[in-house]
Amino acid sequence: MADFFKNCHSNVLVLNIDKAAKSLYKKNPEIKPELRNVFGGDIFDGNNDILFGRLAEIVFSEQKELKKLNRIMFPHIRREVKRLLITVADFDHIIIDAAILFGAKLDLLCDYIIFVDSSEGKRRLLLKNKNLSDNEIELRIKGQQIKINNSRVNYTIINDGDEKKLHERAGEIIRDIEDREKSKNGREQV
Repeated sequence: MADFFKNCHSNVLVLNIDKAAKSLYKKNPEIKPELRNVFGGDIFDGNNDILFGRLAEIVFSEQKELKKLNRIMFPHIRREVKRLLITVADFDHIIIDAAILFGAKLDLLCDYIIFVDSSEGKRRLLLKNKNLSDNEIELRIKGQQIKINNSRVNYTIINDGDEKKLHERAGEIIRDIEDREKSKNGREQV
């Protein structure tokens, strides 16, 4: 959905938080020791690279393990997103694409929040498209507890598989946001 919004305008950047987090695992020297301390050496291979499948198996099998990972990663992710937002200030619009938006308190950095909701079946299909095994999909569906602060959500899109309705709703939201920005700033903004 973020890519659709990006394609509606030029000069739009999408910050994919999953990708940013994966990058952090590799480039931030503080993270690996923290993970080793909490989850043990079994989540690393012989080259001290994180075995993401093994880590996912642990954190999605028990809620308390996922909370441990979140306590480690969320502060790092927040700092990284804030850093990125400073470096990309030349964009007209920046979209933060994150399932952990509220959990990591990234919502506090947003002017507008668009919640894209979908059925469990649709989420399973999306995870399948990421080449996850049936077992990995099951662990993630059961283990992910995505927090939603409805009072902070400005718009909701139901992703039920009807692409035409999805794009129509997205277009309505874009026009509404543009209208709000025009009236707020007293000038036209795209």
